[in-house]
Amino acid sequence: MTLAYYEGLSLYINPNSPLCARLSAGGVIETALAVMDDTSNIRNAFAIVRPPGHHAEPNEHMGFCFFNNVSVAARVVQQRFGRGVKQVIVDW
Repeated sequence: MTLAYYEGLSLYINPNSPLCARLSAGGVIETALAVMDDTSNIRNAFAIVRPPGHHAEPNEHMGFCFFNNVSVAARVVQQRFGRGVKQVIVDW
């Protein structure tokens, strides 16, 4: 894919973009898991990560976002703790 393709999706890329996007998603996953861990003293958390993730769609990256970090983290929590998880994730 060309640079123009990514710029058309409001994405600015460099050779480190894939690694940074994975680290960002991983940070949100680890934050969510820490809140869910009954053995930790963490009851709520705020993950400030770059690149952000709330504009990405299931099959498309866009709006400065490569992965929808919150959705990915929510799915990991569901898989680890079951679908009946009663925590709230707010993304703005």
